[in-house]
Amino acid sequence: MPGSGAPKTLVQPNAIKVSGNTGGKFYSAGDPQFHRFEGEAQVLPYGRTLEAGGFVCSIDRTSGVTCESKAGHGFTVSDAAYDVW
Repeated sequence: MPGSGAPKTLVQPNAIKVSGNTGGKFYSAGDPQFHRFEGEAQVLPYGRTLEAGGFVCSIDRTSGVTCESKAGHGFTVSDAAYDVW
């Protein structure tokens, strides 16, 4: 796929983009940026959901992490498989 900031250079995707009424798709977000926060990160326990930014995300021991937008688009990722819609 075209690189972020270098559309003539092909790179591997490093993100999944879901926005508005557009289905999820693999995306190159350029160099990943990681931010350290004070203290330890909070863990979303299995079976619980998180609602943020118009998305609902959940984690399941078998299927992995699923996030879906209000428009019905999203993704599921696990250590064994993925699905993007």
